Amino acid sequence: MNTFQLWRYHDWMVRITQSPKLVINENLSKEKKKVFLSPNPFFKELNIRFLLSSPGNLIIKIYDIKGNLVDKIIKSDLKSGEYNFKWRKNLSPGVYIIDISSKSFQHKEKIIYLR
Repeated sequence: MNTFQLWRYHDWMVRITQSPKLVINENLSKEKKKVFLSPNPFFKELNIRFLLSSPGNLIIKIYDIKGNLVDKIIKSDLKSGEYNFKWRKNLSPGVYIIDISSKSFQHKEKIIYLR
């Protein structure tokens, strides 16, 4: 009998067995992605689509590449479900980090603003 461990790699759950091969567990890899950012890179606005599996608050923070907070958006008392909104901000062209968190998940991703 093989022993194994489950590891998360990006949006995939992988199973590492004692043998040297890596096996992707098909059932676990079908988990829904909770955040979609488009387009990336973006020009005037960024579409933020997310899925809340449980009701609660959502906090979105955007940081510049140096770690300075550029914008903070708090959405309160959201019901579970899918949400979509557009984020617009006058920024200098460059790389930013978006941090989206609720009680059910946290998501960080690099976004690129073009002028």
